[in-house]
Amino acid sequence: MLAGRPARALRRGVLLPILLGPVGVRLGRRIGAKVAFTCHSVYTDYLDEYYWGIGRVFRSRLERTTARFVDSCDVVFAPSSTVWRWLRSCGATVRIEQLEAPADTSRIVQVDRAAARRELGLADRPVAFYVGRIADEKRVHDLVDEFARVLPQVPGALLALGGSGRRVPSIRRAIARAGLEGSVRLLGPLDSEALSLWYSAADVCTSASHSETGPLTVVEAMSCGCPSVAFRAPGFEDRIADRVNGVLAPDRPGALGEAMARVLADPELRARLAAGALESAPRYTPAVNTERLIAMYEHLLA
Repeated sequence: MLAGRPARALRRGVLLPILLGPVGVRLGRRIGAKVAFTCHSVYTDYLDEYYWGIGRVFRSRLERTTARFVDSCDVVFAPSSTVWRWLRSCGATVRIEQLEAPADTSRIVQVDRAAARRELGLADRPVAFYVGRIADEKRVHDLVDEFARVLPQVPGALLALGGSGRRVPSIRRAIARAGLEGSVRLLGPLDSEALSLWYSAADVCTSASHSETGPLTVVEAMSCGCPSVAFRAPGFEDRIADRVNGVLAPDRPGALGEAMARVLADPELRARLAAGALESAPRYTPAVNTERLIAMYEHLLA
């Protein structure tokens, strides 16, 4: 029986939708209802992340199980093009609609950039901002390593890490070992007011994650005029239009740091991306998303 970290990952990422999902399908058929399923993740990514190389043993079985389950539904909603393509690669033939996850930015208020920087004591310092879980799948260790490559090109730059998680102690040790105490700051959990200040003050919002369903932080940053820099990876490639509202870096070591340095060192590029970010934010509001969802359900029930 699986225990510990792999078991937690399996329960969170796979068991609930794939093993309990058929129960919902049977109940729906019993009462004559249509069944819709939202697939939030590329489940094989969890195998790669948590099973230290043995995930490939389970990959084909998980893909077959996924395809069998989703084909038992009437429609499947995919929050990203990556999830859509993955379901098709698994062999799913059901109708799949792409419906990107909305982001309620009502709690995030854009603050005057200069005022936000004064309140946070940042002066003119170039700032990259990450917010999220400090966890293995977020690859915060990699983010710190990538940011170390920025400093020779952008002296005085700061990486601010907002959030909490089980990897905070190891991140703190990594910062100390690399001598980055003055360049990387752990902020801890942030409330809405603090998030508004950091999004408004930062030059870029960033992440080293290799897979996201629909990164809400990208949209929150957009609403404050903060462009994002991330790997060209699932989730990010749907929300970040390269060199329009952010920058997508190739998935190779050093590329994310290079992209961050390029934006942090170029005020004109940063200003252009910030304008693009503000223009992109309304696309992901709950109102827009709800209208599309209602239309899809009406089509299903027609």
